[in-house]
Amino acid sequence: MKLYIVRHGETPWNTQLRLQGQTDIPLNENGRALARVTAQALSDVPFDLALTSPLSRARETAALLLAGRDVPLIDEERIREISFGALEGVYLSREEREDPDSQFYRFFHAPDEYVPPEGGESVRELCERTGAFLKELKAKTEWQDKTILVSTHGAASRALLLGMTHGEARDLWAGGVPKNCAVTIAKLQAADGEWAILKKDRIYYALEDRRNQAPDYMTGEVADIKQDSGASAGKSGTMAEKTGITIGKSDATVENSETMEIKDKESKRPETFAMKTSDFFFDLPQELIAQDPLEDRSASRLLVLDKKTGTIRHRHFRDILEYLHPGDCLVLNNTRVIPARLYGVREGTGAMIEILLLKRKGNNVWETLVKPGKKAKPGTRIFFGEGLLTGEVIDVVEEGNRLIRFTYEGVFEEILDQLGQMPLPPYITHELKDKNRYQTVYAKYDGSAAAPTAGLHFTPELLDDVRAMGVRIAEVTLHVGLGTFRPVKVEDVTKHHMHSEFYQIDDEAAHIINETKAAGGRVVCVGTTSCRTIESAAAEGGTLTACSGWTEIFIYPGYRFKVLDGLITNFHLPESTLLMLVSALAGRERILNAYAEAVRERYRFFSFGDAMLII
Repeated sequence: MKLYIVRHGETPWNTQLRLQGQTDIPLNENGRALARVTAQALSDVPFDLALTSPLSRARETAALLLAGRDVPLIDEERIREISFGALEGVYLSREEREDPDSQFYRFFHAPDEYVPPEGGESVRELCERTGAFLKELKAKTEWQDKTILVSTHGAASRALLLGMTHGEARDLWAGGVPKNCAVTIAKLQAADGEWAILKKDRIYYALEDRRNQAPDYMTGEVADIKQDSGASAGKSGTMAEKTGITIGKSDATVENSETMEIKDKESKRPETFAMKTSDFFFDLPQELIAQDPLEDRSASRLLVLDKKTGTIRHRHFRDILEYLHPGDCLVLNNTRVIPARLYGVREGTGAMIEILLLKRKGNNVWETLVKPGKKAKPGTRIFFGEGLLTGEVIDVVEEGNRLIRFTYEGVFEEILDQLGQMPLPPYITHELKDKNRYQTVYAKYDGSAAAPTAGLHFTPELLDDVRAMGVRIAEVTLHVGLGTFRPVKVEDVTKHHMHSEFYQIDDEAAHIINETKAAGGRVVCVGTTSCRTIESAAAEGGTLTACSGWTEIFIYPGYRFKVLDGLITNFHLPESTLLMLVSALAGRERILNAYAEAVRERYRFFSFGDAMLII
């Protein structure tokens, strides 16, 4: 018997910090979106039946996970959430969550000492009913060869794990509260009748809905579902995660439910003066475009621009320490570039075709950029690696991009590693000798079609020095797509449309950034992608909560920054959206003056070039 234990998706009360317990609250749209993404990741799992808490948020999650399948859905009362009695529906303040004398502090920190409110359940009572459920499962001989979906809740799922591992009540939150739609896989072993935990707290919506995508090092390999192999490798949650159970997001500290939405590029933008794309033009000698990375990442030059006065200083990147203060926060984008450029031949003609993978759409379909596009009409088949990988063009979408369905044997990521090349920008004509030089040293999560190049200047030693001086580091994720670098083709800047890119901010990063701002420290982003991530996610007052989704934010002069105080960035192309972003921070004239100075001083430009600090 194999169980896939899933926590329900996000609900309105999650986001309002209200205690849910056994109150029947449905999913919100974000919760449904998370369930659909998880369903796609589990599409190859041959479920025989599903057991679900009768509460609608768990039942709807199960229904979405099994959409289109003929799988019986059975209500199971014993896996309802723990009851909070008379306090259900009550807003739980931060003071109550952090007060060691409060019962809800004990609930998360010392569950065995928790005393429930009137009409509520104790942890012992919760464990007794979930334990009875597990005992009955073991006794059902007709289910011993079945694969079963179990749709339940945060505390209930942890109580199930305690029962499987013979744990004590005090260990209820070992590993933290599972995120919404997190999946734990357990197998009943015939030899000894004990449960083996194969996977713990896997989420499948952190990487742009990418089933069969490269490993998500935060949540495990999605591809592992197919083999169902390996030992438990769940990531231990923080205490902030632990307070995320059925009470949703806080101002900074307790969110563990992901929010998936598209941020509108025009949101909260003040009225601006008319701007033309040509206002952001500058002359750049071709020989200043850097073709190769420096041997020492931190040896790059650094132009420091005072955003208020326009004063310019010429330094080296390792001098960045002199401009950071204890109590500041450095925000890094920990995305990782995939080998997204493929070269193949067209079926029938043998014509060479180049493909750049942009976005996984599901079911082995990718949105791609194809050159030459005229040779890639719908129905065209393209062979890569002498047939190791085959692609068929199935549609032409926005701006001429092609949807291609790939067929192959084996694991797509392994084939991509074998056949793909790093997607260097077209202005770099030299061959890259070491593909790791187009990755930051802190890259973690696969998904980008281009590197967040401002981070290429950091070495592990320099980051250690940053931490040692009392500067906190917050890591966010934005998978860089083609939209960031698309040329602006309209003269009226406000008419330009940014393509959406996936981003994610976890609870820890949101907490660090919020604490920095509250204490009067500065938030300095490494790169425009980190900047766009936090500005997309920030509330109007500048606070952040853990969230994920898609952003189309377009920052140009007139934009009011909600979080960012300073920016480390490279030198950008003329008339680009990135040049417009830095102009929004320091002013167009100051930026163009600084760029003119950089040209005079022979700075190196673009991806492998020198750096700029705007502070």
